[in-house]
Amino acid sequence: MTRALVLCALLGAVLFGLRRAVTPAPPPVAGELLRQLVPEAERDELRIAGISIEGLPQGERFVYTLQDGAWRCSTVYDAVALTNELEALVGELVAAWGQVVAQGESAADYGIGTETTLRVRLHGPDFASDPERDVRLDVELGASLPGLGEGRGFLRVTGTDEVFEIDHNPRARLVSDDPDRKLPPMLDERLLAGEFPSLGEGIERAFIDYADGRSIEVTSRVLGPAPAPDRPPPREWIAIEGDRTARCLPYRIGGWQSFLYRVEYIGLSDPAAAARRGLDAPVATITLLQVDRSPVKLVIGRPAPNGATFVLNEATGQLCLLGSAEVPLLLAGVDGLCSTEIANPWETWLPR
Repeated sequence: MTRALVLCALLGAVLFGLRRAVTPAPPPVAGELLRQLVPEAERDELRIAGISIEGLPQGERFVYTLQDGAWRCSTVYDAVALTNELEALVGELVAAWGQVVAQGESAADYGIGTETTLRVRLHGPDFASDPERDVRLDVELGASLPGLGEGRGFLRVTGTDEVFEIDHNPRARLVSDDPDRKLPPMLDERLLAGEFPSLGEGIERAFIDYADGRSIEVTSRVLGPAPAPDRPPPREWIAIEGDRTARCLPYRIGGWQSFLYRVEYIGLSDPAAAARRGLDAPVATITLLQVDRSPVKLVIGRPAPNGATFVLNEATGQLCLLGSAEVPLLLAGVDGLCSTEIANPWETWLPR
């Protein structure tokens, strides 16, 4: 009996040891291995009104400021930026959790303190008036790691010694794969920057006025109620030039509108230099009247010898450079919108 009890005890000990060996270790507890970059108690009081970025391949310091609820790049002619991207960048830094993986000189192994390190500062509401720029968070971004979504990254709070591996990869929003890129990241690089019409919105009337006196009007009228709650009401479109009136083909007017809202500029210039960029003698102006949105006026300058043309968006104040292939598509004519005898000039711009 005694021998049997001893064997049972030994067997139980072995089984207990095996159970401990195969049971996964408990996840790390916040405060032991993982730390918040910004303590949660401080987040609610954090008001970010500016972002500055240094170390990008473009070789400049880019500054973004919050203006009337939207972000603009103040160091690049106040170009309209993608508010959702800027807000996401702030969120990834402010809400980051991280684990210390290195200290001191070994930081370079993680891309910190090297020529590829990016420095990002988040500034408060006193950014413009404070001599110290009201810096609320100052970090150095190192290398990236693969993972879910955009992966993870390494980061160090400037002035400290610890390198964190964080659960986001803010660097992915900032660095382009294009080695020739000159524009800063996170810009809304469309001619109609800032305009994001919902289904059923967009343009309801437009005027194309040429310097030689010609004028084309493109207008629409609602034909009836919306066929479904998630569908816009049907519209009929008419193009008018002088005594000529013609009904627009649905895919032509749809392609032209799609082009207007999606075409990207290839460069920006100082609006103060508009006259030197061909706006001293504009070729035409386009006035777009939108459904439930403010009008947009585009002034099209003289083309350069290579066909590239600067277009001033008066709504944003941006002087945008378009390629030679895009400018003719801006200037919709009656035939382009209405004739079945020519191909659709905006075929490739139709939503797929």
